[in-house]
Amino acid sequence: MAESKSYFPKILFDNVDIAVIDLMGKIYSGGGMDGHVMGRAPTPFVEPIATIRPDRIAVLDLHEQSGGNATGMGWADYCTQRLYNKIDLPETYPNVITSRLARDGFIPVIMPSDKQAIQVAIKTCIILDGRTEARIVRMANTLHIGEIYISENMLDDARANNNIEILTEPSQFILMKKITLRISANGKEKYSLINQ
Repeated sequence: MAESKSYFPKILFDNVDIAVIDLMGKIYSGGGMDGHVMGRAPTPFVEPIATIRPDRIAVLDLHEQSGGNATGMGWADYCTQRLYNKIDLPETYPNVITSRLARDGFIPVIMPSDKQAIQVAIKTCIILDGRTEARIVRMANTLHIGEIYISENMLDDARANNNIEILTEPSQFILMKKITLRISANGKEKYSLINQ
């Protein structure tokens, strides 16, 4: 069992305060977001394999192929109005009821934009170890975590980990007004980002 758990995808940091997830949906996980990646599960009977335990999770959008099924949105603390507008409760609730996990269907606090969802996650994050800056991880979704963004205050940890390759120097967070997802013939995802 321990060997099989070692094959699960995971974020290679232990101390993460905020997880920002650009897209959730059934195409990424039956629960909309993989609790083993983001470190949070809707039930006390499941211990996520992930070592991260973010204090706040912001999810920014719902994948179109989910057909409005937002099962798992309750794992997040904050979402955007864009995500909320895509929710189809008659599509969502049968999954929630079947799983017997009511929290899967809870609606997070709704913010008007990506920027505000992230800002409120930072503002409300509780850091108990004396640090003054939140450690933030941002991922496209919980299935594709080969490349993620990290806050600048995590760079020393990244440099010290031989399993991590730093691809870019620190730069301004890119906030999206809209995400257009196209699936190419080879199944790879490509994003067209429009700045706010």
